[in-house]
Amino acid sequence: MNFNLRGRKKNKLMVCTILHCFKSFLLFYFFSYKQEVVYHVIFFEIRRNSHCHDGLNITDSYIMSVLAAPGLGDTYGSDRPKEVYFSPYAQNGGTTLAVAGNDFSVIASDTRLSEGFSIHSRTNPKTVQLTGNTVLASCGFFGDVLTLVKILKARLKIYEQDHHQKMSTTAISAMLSTMLYHKRFFPYYTDNIVAGLDNEGRGCVYSFDPVGSYERESFRAGGSASSMMQPYLDNRIGHRNNPNPPKGPLTKEQAVKLIKDAFIAATERDIYTGDGVVIHVITKDGIETESFGLRND
Repeated sequence: MNFNLRGRKKNKLMVCTILHCFKSFLLFYFFSYKQEVVYHVIFFEIRRNSHCHDGLNITDSYIMSVLAAPGLGDTYGSDRPKEVYFSPYAQNGGTTLAVAGNDFSVIASDTRLSEGFSIHSRTNPKTVQLTGNTVLASCGFFGDVLTLVKILKARLKIYEQDHHQKMSTTAISAMLSTMLYHKRFFPYYTDNIVAGLDNEGRGCVYSFDPVGSYERESFRAGGSASSMMQPYLDNRIGHRNNPNPPKGPLTKEQAVKLIKDAFIAATERDIYTGDGVVIHVITKDGIETESFGLRND
């Protein structure tokens, strides 16, 4: 009877010894390849089974000392693989704004191109003239803006050569919507506004989301300072929460003045907006362009 008892203790000791050696091998193997997620799993398993025999007790302090051993951290310059994160997008700031009137449209943008706390350019407007009565304002990731504008101009030229006429503002907006929707699984990181005149000569403004949904509006702000400009436009042009709304339709001069005031106010609060503003006034006679300076700090 005593012999059997000593045999069972011997077998238990042997099993614990084999288990300890196997777990030590796993620790060494996974440490070599720096699988940090597995570290915690092994740590938990060792703690749960460490007290199977007094002679094989593995304390928490010993395990933590192994985990904190030098040479196991993620360091550059070694031959081990290093995981590096990469984003295909960047935010280059900028703000756009458009207002539609009875027989005109006004669209504007600032001229600052930045990233983080760095300013890349102080003379880079976000507006592009597409036809004699249509202007696109696009901000966001400057690389996607350049690509989108290049493809859009190419398709406008193909349309003109096929149909021997310029594409209308309404048709350009519909085409831009399909272009954005086509890239919906890897969208252009841009905020787009199209302003111009419709087929009846009235001012029109179209705003877009990154995947092509768009709508016609009377005014719209986009870009980094849009959250500050849009409430201002809602009050001054949309007459929301305005106890004394002005009488009569909005004129070109009033629209230009409102746009200037909006950019001046936004520049005081948004570091990605500044340096200058380029304003395009679109009428049946063509497009007039003017600019004025903003703070450049």
